[in-house]
Amino acid sequence: NTEPALHMLKLQGFEFMNEVDIFDAGPIMGCPLKKIKSIAESRIGKVTKIMKETSEKPTHIIANVGNFSDFRATAGLMKVECGGQIHLAADTAKALKLTVKDLIRFAPLDIGSHDQK
Repeated sequence: NTEPALHMLKLQGFEFMNEVDIFDAGPIMGCPLKKIKSIAESRIGKVTKIMKETSEKPTHIIANVGNFSDFRATAGLMKVECGGQIHLAADTAKALKLTVKDLIRFAPLDIGSHDQK
């Protein structure tokens, strides 16, 4: 039952640590923080525009930056335009309590999804 989760971790760079969990005998997976694909390939940028509502699916994992006491993250719709301008969907901006000029950290949702098993 855990194969899908194990596969997702492997795609992100995690490896079996040659140990098993003492409670469920499952494999213990590990990876240095800097080698986790979603972290290594994430970027920081400034919101330049809030887009009107759309019916498009989420494209990125997005988090607010700089306010750790009110940290928020979600899967949401955003577009990176020419020159690095970041357009954020209105519902995503609202969920993250973001406005134009706020900083975000983002990574594409499909990082690693095209790698081999």
